[in-house]
Amino acid sequence: SEMCIRDSPHTSLSFPGMTRILRNGVLALFFTAVLSVGGGYLWLRTSLPQTNGMIELAGLHRDVEILRDENGVPHIFAATETDSAFALGFVHAQDRLWQMEFTRRIGAGRLSEIIGRETVETDRFLRTLGLYRLAEQHAAQLTGGAKQVLDAYVDGVNAYIKNHRGAWPLEFVLLGFEPEAWKPADSLVWAKLMGMRLSTGWRGDLLRANLIKKVGAEGLRRPSRGRTGGRAREERGVGRGREAIDERGELGVTSWGRQPTTAASCQKSSPALS
Repeated sequence: SEMCIRDSPHTSLSFPGMTRILRNGVLALFFTAVLSVGGGYLWLRTSLPQTNGMIELAGLHRDVEILRDENGVPHIFAATETDSAFALGFVHAQDRLWQMEFTRRIGAGRLSEIIGRETVETDRFLRTLGLYRLAEQHAAQLTGGAKQVLDAYVDGVNAYIKNHRGAWPLEFVLLGFEPEAWKPADSLVWAKLMGMRLSTGWRGDLLRANLIKKVGAEGLRRPSRGRTGGRAREERGVGRGREAIDERGELGVTSWGRQPTTAASCQKSSPALS
C-alpha cells in the first residue's frame, strides 16, 4: 500500500462587488457630510442682519431709513425721536441680540437657567445686590419723553424678535433656547451693570462695613503702625473720597445704581460695552 501526499491548492474567495460597495458608501458619507456642513452654514447665515431691502413693521409712525457704512455701522434717519428709538432697538437686536440677552441675564441673576450650576453663585450674588429690582423700580418711575423713548426702543427690539425668520445667533443654538421678549428693565439694568463694573470701591465698602461691625468706627480711627519707617499713622477716613467713613462714623456709599437712568443715556452707551 502506498500513501500519496500532495499539497492542496490554495482556496481563495473573490467578492468583485465589495470594493465598489465600500467606495460608494464612503463617497455617500462624504457628500452627506459636505451637504450637512454646507446646509448648516447657510442656515446659520440667516441669523445675520438684513442690510438691504424693505421691512414692514407695526409700531412705526413714519418711514425710517437705515444706512450702513463700509464698516457695517448703521446710521438711522427718522422723522421722530420715538421712531429713531424704535429703529435703534431693532438694529441693536439685529447686531447684538446674544450680548443683550446675556447681559440682561447677568443683571437679573438668571444665567443658571441656560448655563447650569456653574453660574449659581454669580446669580445669587447679583440677585442679592438687587440691580434688576432697582431697574424695574426705575422703569416704573419713568414718565414723559424718557418713558416714550424707552418704550419705543423696547418695541423695536421685540419687533425683531417677533418677526425674525431663520436661525438665532449661534449661542442660542448651542445652548438650546430662544430669546424672551425684551422689557424696559432689561435696558435700564445695563446702566446698573456699567456702574458696577466702573466702580472700584464697593468691595472696600463691604469690607469696611464688616470691620465696623467688629471693631466699630472708633476702632478704625485708632492709630496704627505704618509699614515703613516704624511711624504711627492715623487712619482717618479709611478709603478714598466718598467711600471714606465720615465724621459720624458712617460708611460712605458709592453712587452706582442709585439714580434713575434715562433711556437715551442708557442706550447710547450700551453698544460700547463688551
